[in-house]
Amino acid sequence: MRQTMQVSMGGAPICTEFKVQHADADSYGVVHFSRYASLIETCFLEYLQERGITIESLRIEGYELRVRELHLKYLAPSRPKDVLLLSCGLAHVGIASLTFNVQMSKRSRDSIDAAHVLVGIVNIALVNSANGSPTPLPRTFVEHLGR
Repeated sequence: MRQTMQVSMGGAPICTEFKVQHADADSYGVVHFSRYASLIETCFLEYLQERGITIESLRIEGYELRVRELHLKYLAPSRPKDVLLLSCGLAHVGIASLTFNVQMSKRSRDSIDAAHVLVGIVNIALVNSANGSPTPLPRTFVEHLGR
């Protein structure tokens, strides 16, 4: 049985833009699938940072974040010079983990419409820095999420 904590899903999803560079593309001229994982990490870290939770503050308290699961569905390729709109919203708060819904869209060059590039979820766990074991989310951490 999955244990959960009640928390107000604070605020709107975080959105950020990323301009695809030539170095992000593979030999076929499209963004390599592995590049999306680091963009998703940037997006969920920005989400946390906007709520006062930083990697540095977690490290000082003896915690680390670790990705437990990443599920992506690729819908369309992106290429150098495309502008990607990254969106990340909190979907679930567990005892020792967070799940985010993620979405990336490509801004059209000739309209304001955006074409979906991918959708997915990422689950991150809070672990003890000393031994790597999962650790319950501190009350203050959960309170920050409600912002």
